[in-house]
Amino acid sequence: MARLDGYHMMIVSKYFTLFEDFVKVEMLNKKFFKNTEKFHSNPIPLTNINLKYFAKVETLNIYNETDDDFGYEVLTSNTTYPQNVRNLFFKVNVWYEVSYKKYVESSKAFLDKVSFKNLVLVNFKDLNSEVISPNIRVIGERCFRYAPITDIVIPPTVIKFKNNVFENATRLSHISFPQTVWNIPQSMCLNCCLYSLNLSFGVTKISSFAFTNNSLSMITLPESLEIIEDMAFANNNLLKDITIPKSVKVLKENAFYKCKKLKKMKVFNKDIIENNYGILDKINIEMYQ
Repeated sequence: MARLDGYHMMIVSKYFTLFEDFVKVEMLNKKFFKNTEKFHSNPIPLTNINLKYFAKVETLNIYNETDDDFGYEVLTSNTTYPQNVRNLFFKVNVWYEVSYKKYVESSKAFLDKVSFKNLVLVNFKDLNSEVISPNIRVIGERCFRYAPITDIVIPPTVIKFKNNVFENATRLSHISFPQTVWNIPQSMCLNCCLYSLNLSFGVTKISSFAFTNNSLSMITLPESLEIIEDMAFANNNLLKDITIPKSVKVLKENAFYKCKKLKKMKVFNKDIIENNYGILDKINIEMYQ
């Protein structure tokens, strides 16, 4: 049976969540002695107590808002440290969600060293322009609700949307999604005025009410798509036909509820369609190879 050497134990221990686990490993075998000194970035939150055991750490990872920031005053400093402690690290990564507004308002003293990995845009009014900053990773819930925008381009740095992002942005007629987004969340563009939709490859799920009450006449769905949930495209009265990609495994029957002009649907497999109440009975469903 193969046994772990010191290097491979270090790789395994990257996934530990408790400092006590690192202590136990070093007590197992002398070849694991000073395992913590092999890390150049901390795999668990650091404190002024366990810092000395991770003596070679050059990049400080701050995982939670309550973690020690060792005087870098990322947003609010929770502990006072001398200047020499602050100089221990060459770089600081902040992994918990921070609002873009707080980021802009925070101290600029250490921003050359600090990198925010999960900036959240909470309200479109927090932007200085109509362009979404490339630092933003998450668009918050109802962020653009009632926003007077007509079109928007989402930068590829955005990896996640929360629910109802563009709800009731009634002037929004065009939106461009990056390939970094895999889930279109619930009520994403509810009550907008989108005329066409071209989702990029990578999207696997379109959630309930995502594009309900729009003016969609043309929809292009990616071959990565697997799930189309209830009411996803409901009440798009200009839509006449739709092609469902081969990759789709679940198509809820009322996904196209009250799309009054929808007469043709092309599918690779009819078994994916839920039609328990006959909502799709008047639609010509064609098979394609």
